[in-house]
Parts: sequence; C-alpha cells; structure tokens
Amino acid sequence: MGKGQRSQAASSHRAAELLSSSGGAGFVGFQTLGPSGLAAAGALDETEGMSGEMRMVVGRLRKKDSVTKLKSLQELQGLLPTCEEADIRALLVHWPRIFGRLSIDVDRRVRETTHATMAALATRAGRLLGTNIKELIGTWLSGQYDPAHAVAQQCHTALSATFPGDKMNRVLAVCRDEIIAFAKQSILHATPQSFSENPSIAEDPLNLSDKYDRAVSAAIRVLGDLLAGLPADEALVADTEEIFAPTGVWRLLKHESGAIRGSVYSLCAVAASRADFAASLPAKTIATALFTNGLAEKDPVALRSVIAAVSAATAANPSLWTVLSTRKALLPSLVALLRDGGRACAEALFSSLATWVASMPVALYGEGPGFFDSMLSALWQGLPAIRADRGALTALHACYARLVTMVRDRPSASAIAGPAVAQLLATVLSQPHQLRVYPQAALQALLVETVTSGHADTLFQVINRAVVQDGQGLGFVDSTACDTLSSCLTACVVAAGPNLQSPSTTTTIAVTELVRVALMAAKSPASVPKEASANAVATSSADTSSPAPAPA
Repeated sequence: MGKGQRSQAASSHRAAELLSSSGGAGFVGFQTLGPSGLAAAGALDETEGMSGEMRMVVGRLRKKDSVTKLKSLQELQGLLPTCEEADIRALLVHWPRIFGRLSIDVDRRVRETTHATMAALATRAGRLLGTNIKELIGTWLSGQYDPAHAVAQQCHTALSATFPGDKMNRVLAVCRDEIIAFAKQSILHATPQSFSENPSIAEDPLNLSDKYDRAVSAAIRVLGDLLAGLPADEALVADTEEIFAPTGVWRLLKHESGAIRGSVYSLCAVAASRADFAASLPAKTIATALFTNGLAEKDPVALRSVIAAVSAATAANPSLWTVLSTRKALLPSLVALLRDGGRACAEALFSSLATWVASMPVALYGEGPGFFDSMLSALWQGLPAIRADRGALTALHACYARLVTMVRDRPSASAIAGPAVAQLLATVLSQPHQLRVYPQAALQALLVETVTSGHADTLFQVINRAVVQDGQGLGFVDSTACDTLSSCLTACVVAAGPNLQSPSTTTTIAVTELVRVALMAAKSPASVPKEASANAVATSSADTSSPAPAPA
C-alpha cells in the first residue's frame, strides 16, 4: 500500500471513529434551500476564516457559470493536500452549505467534480470530518442515486473509501436522526422553488424541476437504505410515522417524475420487508401501491423499480397477493402489462413472473384454468412487442415453460397446457425470420416440456402445418430457421426419449422426419421426392399400439 493510500485509510478510520463521540452541528440538507436557506446563504460570507488563495477559490464557487465552478472545484482539490489546518476547519464550517448547493447543480460535470472534491476533503480532513459528518451525510448519500452514472459512481467510490466495510452501517446508526430529518424535509416540505439559489431572480422552471426530481428521488432512496440497514425498532417506526402517513410519501405516487415514483416503490418494498413496519402499515396501502399503481406504470424507470419491489415485498410477505381482489385489481393489471410486452422492461418482468406465480397462495388461482389461461394468453399476445429483444425472448421462453409446468401439475388447469404451448409454437413457427433470433436453448426447453408433458401430438400438428402443408412454410423459405428447429427437435428426442410413451415416440420421429424433409427442400428443392412429406405424415398416423424403436 502506498503512502497516499495509507494516509487515506487512516483518515477514513479516524473520521469513522469520531462519529460515535461527535455531537455534530445540526442537520443542514434541504433546510439550507428555499427563501430562508439559499437566499439567506447569499448574505453569508462562505469564505470567512479562510486565507489567501483558498478564500479566492471558494468565493468563485458561488458564480453561476458552470465553467467557473468546474475550474474552481478543480483548483480547490489541488489546494487541499497542502493547505493549513486552519483553512480546513474554516472550509468545513461552510462546506455543508456549499456541498448541498453544488451537488444538485444542473450541470452533470459540476456535480461529478463536487463529489470528487468531497472525497479529497474527506481524505485531508481526517478526524476533523467527524464534527461535520451529520451535516453532510444526507447530501453525500444522495449522490449515489444521481441519474448520471458518472456522478453516482464518483460518490459511491468516495463513500466506500471513507467508510469501508461495516463502517457505513455505523454511519447510518449514528446519523439516523439526521437522515430521517433529511428525508422529511425533502418528502414533506420541499418544492421546486426550494431549490432556487436566489428567489429574487427568476430561474428556469425546468432547471428547478430537474433539481427537485433528482433531490427528492435520491432522498427517498437514502431513507430506504437507512431502513434496510437498521434492525427492527419501534422508535424508528414512530420517527418516520409522518413520512408514511397518507399525506406523506404515498402522495408522490402521482408525481409526474418516474424517478420519484420509482423511489417510492422501492421504499415501499423495504418497509414491507420489515416486520416492524409491516405491522404498522396497512397491507392494503402497500398492495395498492405495488399492484394497482405499480403494475399500471408506463414509465420504464418506475416500472423497473416496481418489478424489483414486487419481488422483494412478496418474497418477504406472500400474503400481500391476497389483499386485493384478484379479478378486479391484481389480474387485470398484470394481464395488461403482459399484453404490452412488459413495456420496455420485458426481460426483468419475464425473469420474475414465474417466481411471483410460485409465491402466490394456491387459493388465489381459484377453480378451473381461468387464471393460468389468462396469464399464458397474455404472454403470447405480448410476443410481437419483444421479437427484436433476444434477452427478453429468452426470459419469456423460460417463464412460459415454468408456467406450463405449473399448469400441468394442477389437475384443475392441466387441460390448457397443450393448447397453450401449441399457441406459442404456432406463432413462432409461422414467422421463419423470428425463429432465427429465438434463443435455441429456450426453444429446446419448451419443446422438451411439450413432449414430456404428453402433448407431442399437438407439437406434431403445429410443425406439420408450419413446415409441409400446402407446399408452404418454414423449411421452404428459410434454411437457417429450419436448422435451428431441426437441432432443437433432435435434442428434444434425445432428452425426452426415456420418458416417452409409444404414441409420442412415433409422433416425434415423424416430426423429426418432417424437419429433415423441409431442410432438404430448403437446401436443394429438386432433390426432395414429392412423396417424402406424405410419408412423414403417414408415419404420424400409423398404428402406435406397440412401442416404436428409439430414434438413432
């Protein structure tokens, strides 16, 4: 480890050690913003107590020009390693205010450089940082959720270096009250105008709205991190009661920002996963947020958070599925989402769907095949929306196969397994150019599931229509697609062979023969005897009362 690395590690250790003994000044955060915040800050001398060059550099950080801010931040980083301790102490007095302002600047470069400067200051300040950490922590943690990846990464790197290992959990515990105050200020009281640096001067409403969306969304995520990192505590529930009141965070589910709504869904999942909060929050409130509002989301940013939140919340508390009416609330929202192909979140949705269904109480399905029929049909209807997305197709096939397996294992619904698979395969095979991009392993898994579940006859009928009937179809149009199907079917016969009953074995041999004929036709139409496909069809309809030989 180099000298610089040892110095940084030692500084980080000393800063963390001081957390438990530091009384700290009060939380600053968004309280510095708005008419009584930044306006008042404008009347303050943010360079008081600093000397010479540092006073000049810090003074330029109040300029509106982004280039000036960037150069000044870079100059400040250069000054920090060699400046006097008196200057560090003076800077720390004003830094929470400066940091809070620059960390939500409209210019991504300014925000990124601000967090780089925060890292340099933490390294140089060492033990001195402990006296100000409670003022800084809310803003600092928020930077991890900046929508600009470079900014979030810079902030995360700085925090990890300053508080490595389990020291971050100590920070959360020691700064618990300040983080809650930070969240309350943003969720309950902040408005876009709160982020105006000078209310007497008109500022672009779009810039104010952008600042508000980023800051509030990040503050909600920070609160979620706090809840996830602390043990069950009735006092914590009481201290956040105002946030989780009907007029608190839930009202933001109607906000126009997808990032803010997504943060609320994530917070909802964390709360639902904690026994202390799950006991105090109405289950209907959580279920309505996730299933009624969440599954109806159109914004991909928010919907990705919904999918993760539903997975986490229902894994911790499966009874959430039964809180709302299945027919009136849950199933319509879920079916609509599937019909829309996952609304730009297809891979994440299809990767989670089968797990959701598996976690649902059996009573939710009701009698008969209605629930599964609706789900499988909706998956099939959403197929056109994702045909160009290979990852989504892979996830859809894996999900479809798992659902068909669940259907097969439930006597009340097993009758729809064959038609469900046939419907999907018919759609795939009717579009040769689509079969080329289908993941071969996923298609093979689906074919194996079809044969082993006793629906080989259905499979034969579908492929017969797609490949041979009327001289049209897959093999006569697209040899690449035919190669894919042939490979899948060959593997299907090998994998499923030991489990096949005699009719299925004969049928599968006939299907393989159909594909062989089609492939020959695609590569050299003149070399295929006209009676070849007829022979394959005849094979499938032959007497199967005795076991057929296993295919070579």
